[in-house]
Amino acid sequence: MSSPLCVTAVLDAGATANGVKAVKAPKLTATQIVIDLFKEKGILGIYKGFRATMLRDVTFSAIYFPLFAFLNSKVSSSKSGNLGMLHLNKQIDSESS
Repeated sequence: MSSPLCVTAVLDAGATANGVKAVKAPKLTATQIVIDLFKEKGILGIYKGFRATMLRDVTFSAIYFPLFAFLNSKVSSSKSGNLGMLHLNKQIDSESS
């Protein structure tokens, strides 16, 4: 069974090429798509792309958060005022003591 999007694209392409009016595909909800996917491919079908997504997210997080913390500490230690969240937190803690 093809995905609903592929079927719609094939119907539209064939209809315009032959000069015939296209038949509209039924509206599908996200729940219906997940149920169809589960019936067709089982539980593993729902996790298709999981490894690629984890690779992207873990790589991003490994670069972004340490870089953000480093730059935030540089900005807050080199300037006076409320420029960094780290500096702001230190200032609030010292005022409350």
